[in-house]
Amino acid sequence: GQYQVTLYYSQAEVNGWQTATGNNWSNIKLVKVNGQVSQVTPGNVNGAGNILIIDNPLLGNFGTDYTLSATFSSGFSGFGAGIPGTIPLPVDLTSFSGHLDGSDGLLKWTTAWEQNTKDFGVEKSIDGINFYKIGSIQASGNSSSKKDYTFRDHLLLDANYYRLRINDLDGHSKWSQVVLIRYDNSRQKIWVVNNPFNTYLDIGIARPSLEVKIQLVSVGGAVVSEKNFKMVTGLIHWELNGSISKGTYILNVYVDHDHFTQKVIRL
Repeated sequence: GQYQVTLYYSQAEVNGWQTATGNNWSNIKLVKVNGQVSQVTPGNVNGAGNILIIDNPLLGNFGTDYTLSATFSSGFSGFGAGIPGTIPLPVDLTSFSGHLDGSDGLLKWTTAWEQNTKDFGVEKSIDGINFYKIGSIQASGNSSSKKDYTFRDHLLLDANYYRLRINDLDGHSKWSQVVLIRYDNSRQKIWVVNNPFNTYLDIGIARPSLEVKIQLVSVGGAVVSEKNFKMVTGLIHWELNGSISKGTYILNVYVDHDHFTQKVIRL
């Protein structure tokens, strides 16, 4: 015959689920499995056998807590709630902040727990939109206790935007919120984002400039490519001729009466 199952969840449990998945409780589904629901994990979703999904369970309240109900006509077994196919965040990131520490940018973040985390990729942007990786910090992997992390950026611009790419061992990733560190005393600097390079070079400059001249010079001293850029702010994207041979080159950057050089490698 038929029977009705009602699951009861506390306010804290509902809030925790919403934070971990980014979903709203109003979208929750009731799930029935053949075995014990504790056998179901993100890495083994069919650990308890076949999954029966109730897309529109009856949502209710019990005092300040929540209820989830549905009617079944098959055997009694394991039950749970969630949205099948949702990949949870690999960590509970409780804080992420940054501030000036002398002439460096110091980033700090804390996790309350971690599950199969691989590492934290530290990404930076000069406009808050286009980010590139500047470093990586190994994660704890699996932890149920508080963990603190830091990262120091020695190359500060006028405006420095940062975010974390949180990577787990299954190849899934999530991003943190963005933090901004301003540095009013930055001097003109250049750096190459993609070194080694292939068909293009992305070159960053610390301060805006009216004109920038860039040369790619062979180890023998021959200029193999050259270009002038006007009204430069932040990142220069330089598409190069595909005929440039693989090997080591010297990058010359002339900006604001300064001459910067850096060794680059064409793959």
